[in-house]
Amino acid sequence: MKAFISVALIALGVSSGPGALAQTSSKYPACDIAKGKEIHFRNGKERDLLQVSIKGAPCYQATLKIVIKTKEGLLLYSYEAPFKPHIAVNWEHIEVPKDPASFIDRLFKHGSISSRDLPALSDSGAEYSLEIDEKSYERLRKENKPVFRHPVHYEEGRYVIYDEKTRKSLVVLTDAL
Repeated sequence: MKAFISVALIALGVSSGPGALAQTSSKYPACDIAKGKEIHFRNGKERDLLQVSIKGAPCYQATLKIVIKTKEGLLLYSYEAPFKPHIAVNWEHIEVPKDPASFIDRLFKHGSISSRDLPALSDSGAEYSLEIDEKSYERLRKENKPVFRHPVHYEEGRYVIYDEKTRKSLVVLTDAL
């Protein structure tokens, strides 16, 4: 019976031997990267900690975690989703850890913006979903509040602010990149 099961598994292209595991591991390597950076999120004075990790094996099944905390450890914002839809890459050719690391580096470089840099709603051809009322959005665009922007898909981005009155993070806009 054991010989029959082994023959059946080999016929299906499945093997429990060490060679099959090594082949799968080298063809689709694991992602295991985590980085942190101080940013302004609550206001322009205090610095908060942005932590981003991409972990999982194989990499196309990895989880992306984005967390913003105060220096004291109070959670301000959290986002968790499968990593794969966040980058447009042929997974047969992904370079680990280069591609996940460059994703995080781009997020660190372009994620913190001012509310003055929020897109105008009047931009022709812009595709967006406004998460707050239009009057509040336009008022926010005139202020100089920190905004954190991150992808939620390789074609979509999310703009998040911290509301000091409610002490909660608020998604104000989702747009097409």
